[in-house]
Amino acid sequence: MGRGLEVNDAFGRLRFTLGDSLARIVGKITLAAGGASGSQPVDLSAGRPFVAFIPNGTGSQFNRPAVRANSTSVTWTYDASGQGTTSGGTIFYGLY
Repeated sequence: MGRGLEVNDAFGRLRFTLGDSLARIVGKITLAAGGASGSQPVDLSAGRPFVAFIPNGTGSQFNRPAVRANSTSVTWTYDASGQGTTSGGTIFYGLY
């Protein structure tokens, strides 16, 4: 048996082990509705970066951005052929 933290469910199945990656949110970027593509410098050099975009509102008439991160920046790009207003929302970024 390994050392460290292991969590099992009521049926004895392994659900979590310390070897699993846990995410840590480092910051957030707020995008206004109707905004443009852009980027922001950030320092994500201490691990594997991740991003998550949470839109304000719902519906199919919003053009949501593609969001990417590397060790030095977070970038968001709206599809130029997308329909509707560019979606406002929040980009959360962090490290695994």
